Amino acid sequence: MTQALELAKQGDPKAVAALMSKHLTPQGIAVKVATHKQTLQVLLDGIDVPNQAQMSGFVSKGIGNLAIPEIAVLEIFGKRTGQDEIDWVSAFSNATGSWETTDPDPATIFGEGNITLLCQQGDIDAIGRFTSAAVEDLISQIDRADIDEEKPTGVAAFVDLDEAGLLTVTIETQQFLDGPSFAADLGSRLNTIASPRIVEVALYKRKTPTAQPFLIKQMTLVPQR
Repeated sequence: MTQALELAKQGDPKAVAALMSKHLTPQGIAVKVATHKQTLQVLLDGIDVPNQAQMSGFVSKGIGNLAIPEIAVLEIFGKRTGQDEIDWVSAFSNATGSWETTDPDPATIFGEGNITLLCQQGDIDAIGRFTSAAVEDLISQIDRADIDEEKPTGVAAFVDLDEAGLLTVTIETQQFLDGPSFAADLGSRLNTIASPRIVEVALYKRKTPTAQPFLIKQMTLVPQR
């Protein structure tokens, strides 16, 4: 057994990537591999977007042959070289002893693991990304008729988490927000990341970076089961 193969069987990300690269580099596909606890992630970066069905089958078979101990989930990401957006994600689980297709977790990011779990553990960067995405999505759903066309509709969200588990979210926008309704919708989203580390959220709004933020609502989060 070569050293690279031995390391790959132990779950070494660089060794796994090196083995796959021998087959995929000639096809114009670069391979990156990352591991997070029981999850192994494979990113396929192609000149053209890699074929999802073909590459998912190839990678899952190869990882299955390696029989890496402690790896229970395989996530495969495909994208075009030079772009940041992921074009597709395939996920597999070997909970039954063999790799079976499963639904990918939309909260998973290549190289960073499951963003929901990171948030629940108090990772402030992950919390910031999760909250910003939730705020932007909610504002994008506001009916255009409610928007003052003379004002910019840009939005930014800033977060802070204290030792007592209070998450402070400050939304900076000149967009009109229906406070109670928006707070309820955002609170529902943030319940996803509720944990002993994040127990309450205080939602503020300000129009500009220099404006004094005002409290919209403070809420107790309810962990989802």
